Amino acid sequence: MKTVTFVQCIWPLILPLSISSECRALSFGPLNFLIATFLDAQLVTILGNANRAENCAEWTDWGPCIWLRGDNNARWGRSFFDQLLPGRTGCRSHMFFKLLRERWGQHKYTAFENVVDYLREMTLSSAQCGQCSYQQSCGRRCHRRVSANSVVNPLFVAERRCEGVDQSVSCVSRPTAAGDCKLWPNRAIALPNVSDWMVAMIHSVQFLNCVPQTTANGVRLCRCCCAPFIARPEAPFHCEMPKEEAAKDDDAKHSIPIASPTEANASSDYAIPSQNAFFAP
Repeated sequence: MKTVTFVQCIWPLILPLSISSECRALSFGPLNFLIATFLDAQLVTILGNANRAENCAEWTDWGPCIWLRGDNNARWGRSFFDQLLPGRTGCRSHMFFKLLRERWGQHKYTAFENVVDYLREMTLSSAQCGQCSYQQSCGRRCHRRVSANSVVNPLFVAERRCEGVDQSVSCVSRPTAAGDCKLWPNRAIALPNVSDWMVAMIHSVQFLNCVPQTTANGVRLCRCCCAPFIARPEAPFHCEMPKEEAAKDDDAKHSIPIASPTEANASSDYAIPSQNAFFAP
């Protein structure tokens, strides 16, 4: 299974595209879960390029690192969308994130933020951890034309783990009410404006790998890493990528996505999605 990221998996919620199993084991950086959460399908099964590809003439600078807790950084206490930089130098006004916010991140349709709030509540670590903090870059003057030797980013959004920050230590999280470390899925989280079949997919996402820990004074905790990383108790509790995943990770970066006939010649300053039936009745 290749390593996938938030932006690769969230897009099918906006465009009616094929479902892939790669997104069942990803990280929540938003987002990677996103938050990854609304993240359980991808453009095509071989989509693996969340890099700054040449199909966009311009890319914004890498934005700030997105995180859950504002203990040491006031910006981290904001919503996910408000952590993105505004204007053309940032990603907040990019069509991808504008549509995501309109459909699941504002007013009464707060499914996205409901998940983020839950993760904030369960996460005790204030520093970035678990290989879960990501940053984004957005493309301008983009197209999706695919040639024999081209590698494109069909979402016009790039994502990477936060650079220059050591996130190798697993996150300290609260156990669930049942006393275990199965933090996801949590079917008690309200997901308004999300259809039943999409809710089922969201609940199937395996984006966190958590193991139990009992401290010297008997406190029970969970140590979590964003998939595909796993927490090694003997490390101690550092996040490591399984060897088989590490070997496949580099290959995924060089995948060449196949554009659908209707999208193959698309060219735009933003990613302009078509209408679809992903809304709940």
